[in-house]
Amino acid sequence: MVRNYIRKSNRQSWLEDDMKMAILAVVERSMNYDAASIRYEVLRLTLQDRVKKVKEGKLNVQQCGLKNLGHYQKVFSIE
Repeated sequence: MVRNYIRKSNRQSWLEDDMKMAILAVVERSMNYDAASIRYEVLRLTLQDRVKKVKEGKLNVQQCGLKNLGHYQKVFSIE
């Protein structure tokens, strides 16, 4: 690792709890996408993609709120 590492991008700068709250607000129809993205400080397009997965039944809210940075996904659990 470089001694003075500076991150070059601001990808996934939101918090997981904020994303979960924003998804719940949109799914329960208490807020629209724009209001939820501003209030919880998450990107609107990311919020739309994750709400779409919840509505289709592919993932639940807890799974959609997690950050998945990178191309590969875990196959085995930590145990």
